[in-house]
Amino acid sequence: MNRYILIGLSVLALISLFAFFSDESNADYDYSGIVHDVKQSSNGFLFYLDTGSEDFRCYCSEQPMDLGYYAVRGSFSQDNKIFFVEAIRSLE
Repeated sequence: MNRYILIGLSVLALISLFAFFSDESNADYDYSGIVHDVKQSSNGFLFYLDTGSEDFRCYCSEQPMDLGYYAVRGSFSQDNKIFFVEAIRSLE
């Protein structure tokens, strides 16, 4: 009987961990800051993200609100001129 309780608790622990790490609000983000100068392009949106210590251009398929506070995750282009956003989350 104790063996089945241990197996059941193990399964519940695994399910809980999977649910926690699959929740996007628990994901790590690379930068956070104020979005400004949002412009629509043919395939998405271009904007600047001001982190307080730096300001860089971003591309995202989702439209952020101008002057909104966001966290972003992604990667820079090879020439470091644009940051391609993979995930964006409003922090307001």
